[in-house]
Amino acid sequence: MVSITFSPDEPRASIKVTHLNRVCIETGRSHKPHILDFDSVLNEDVTPIDVYESTTKSLVEDLMQGYNGCLIVYGSSGSRKAHTIQGNSGSTRHGGIISCAAEDIFSSPKASQCRIRVSFYQIFNEKIYDLLDPKRSEIIWFREAEDAVCLDGLTEVEVSSAQHLLQVHHNGSALRQKGIPKRDFLNCSHMVFNIVVLSSTTQAQGKCSLNKLPK
Repeated sequence: MVSITFSPDEPRASIKVTHLNRVCIETGRSHKPHILDFDSVLNEDVTPIDVYESTTKSLVEDLMQGYNGCLIVYGSSGSRKAHTIQGNSGSTRHGGIISCAAEDIFSSPKASQCRIRVSFYQIFNEKIYDLLDPKRSEIIWFREAEDAVCLDGLTEVEVSSAQHLLQVHHNGSALRQKGIPKRDFLNCSHMVFNIVVLSSTTQAQGKCSLNKLPK
């Protein structure tokens, strides 16, 4: 699924939504306009819950069934990627995708039979940093397993509630800019927040990654 959102302060003179899920971009200079089709087009009036339900809710439902999923938030600096993921606070009413996902995970009937673990890391200048380590240590060893790439030494925290998950994410986010010039951070830093759900009855495991990538 590919979705696009417009922020309130984004120039719209050359961008038009011509159909339900189609965007037309006028390039000028007598060039033909670019026509782009998406799974959904969300304007600046949508709420964080609208964005979540359109892009991520089905991933969380599959996660609780033991499937893997990945959400990538991509855009230029200032395009509100962090706002889309984090929202304004730690509540689902004003929060972003993380808040809504945490609420749905722990309100699922399957949650009582699952262990839920999270990890959080940052990729900057071809180095990987553990954001759940207070020292923001560099992860040196990574290896390819049968069906995944493993980061040896990456901190995993088991969380017991939606609020606990949000607090862990908040603590990791506070470390993400440590030691990195702001300009470089905005342009070159990628963050990955993993949520792993392990069933205690079937031993099935699902993993959902939420990634923020600059353009």
